[in-house]
Amino acid sequence: MHREYATFRPNICKYFMDNVLPSSKNILDPMAGTAPLIPYVECHHLTAFFYDILPIYYYINRAKTYKVFKKVYGKQLISIEKELIKKLKSIDNKKLSISEKWIPADILEDLLKVWKSFDNYEKQTNVFVKAIIIMSIRPLSCATASRKNATWYKQGGMTSEKDIDEIIHENINKYKLYYETYYLKLTKGGNIYFNTCNSQKIQDLSNIDTIITSPPYANRYDYVIMYAPELYFLSKIHRNINIENLRKEILASNKVVGFQGFNNIELINKKSPKTMEFLLKVKGKGKKGENDYYFRCFTKYYVNLFQILDKLINVLEKRGNLYIVIQNNIHRGELNNMDDLMTDYFQQKGLESSIVYQELHKHQGTRNISADYPLVLKKHKESIIRAII
Repeated sequence: MHREYATFRPNICKYFMDNVLPSSKNILDPMAGTAPLIPYVECHHLTAFFYDILPIYYYINRAKTYKVFKKVYGKQLISIEKELIKKLKSIDNKKLSISEKWIPADILEDLLKVWKSFDNYEKQTNVFVKAIIIMSIRPLSCATASRKNATWYKQGGMTSEKDIDEIIHENINKYKLYYETYYLKLTKGGNIYFNTCNSQKIQDLSNIDTIITSPPYANRYDYVIMYAPELYFLSKIHRNINIENLRKEILASNKVVGFQGFNNIELINKKSPKTMEFLLKVKGKGKKGENDYYFRCFTKYYVNLFQILDKLINVLEKRGNLYIVIQNNIHRGELNNMDDLMTDYFQQKGLESSIVYQELHKHQGTRNISADYPLVLKKHKESIIRAII
């Protein structure tokens, strides 16, 4: 579907489909990303809540549901494609240059007009069309990046130049293939709810028996900047969306604003002594002047992660299972064994936990995942940890 920065690998999905969903009723994923479990929830006729702090996922994920498929699949897809292409023709031959405003004013104006023109359409059609518009923002043209946005540019930039017909057709076909893969033989779906919120602020949820989630990895990816053009567009529709605020609030280890790592040593050590031990190793590595910065970055990540896990344990109210998908990686040359850190956290909470699935992935050489932080990974483990609440 959209750029899959936040998803599960196929084998991870298969594990949940075969071993977890059949015995679940009410599921929560508070950091859902692209919500890869949607079709499996639909097929098992379950109730699920998919939340994420980034509003782009709210729009893209809603169009993946069985309800939308039932309304738009078939001839309706053809008519939607024709109408969208007609309405967006004004964008053809305009260059989408990435600047501090992310989208030039003339293209932004055209996109907003088309977005608003579908407000009075049938609900599920409206959901589908707005997902296609969101998915079409990045590949509108070939872009140049300003020096201010060098990190974003290094993490993907824009795709190749394409006209609007091709962009719309490709994105609609992605959903068409998705529908045909999961829903053609389905006669009834589940009950799925979506929301945009900080996972530390989830409330008003009851009867959740299963939480399945994958926190953003502590690998210095800047998930917000990866979606900056789309988020900038959405900020013109919803005034409460602010890219810089999202960068401060999202669980990540890529940026520290007004956070003092040393003030949280006591908290980290209480939640997980092994995590504190790892952070002190990180603090001792790196060039002069960097040590304290990276120590605060990673300390901020783990403080926030443990606060989120505390919240999720409370949501389950001692009657369910918490599944976390995690990945080992390397910080400043030190192996970050998330299996051990998470197991230690649950042990300190007095909860039983175990690794229920694990697979090894291999990489060649060095992957530069941000402008200032080379991460060397030749192999890493991805694991599912289950905690019984």
